[in-house]
Amino acid sequence: MEKEMVLMSGNSNVKNVSETIKKVLFVLNMPLRWLSKYYSSVLEREVNMRQTKALTEAQLAFFALVMPADYSLLLRIAACIWFVLVLRRCRNLMK
Repeated sequence: MEKEMVLMSGNSNVKNVSETIKKVLFVLNMPLRWLSKYYSSVLEREVNMRQTKALTEAQLAFFALVMPADYSLLLRIAACIWFVLVLRRCRNLMK
């Protein structure tokens, strides 16, 4: 005896799922859009989302570099390299 199963995909279900995903992504990106507006007001120029991500990563790399913690020398060197690479990326993106 063979058992067969037919899977039906309704367009309405797929459409609802894609709309829900779009709404969730919109809500999750809200803090990044707020940061983008903040950076735009501070820098007095328009800052897009890619530049915002690079600036935020540069801040994280800076804090990882200067925060007083008992890091090993290897971690401090890695943080320094990360900071230099992120600064280069920011400089290229902000031109």
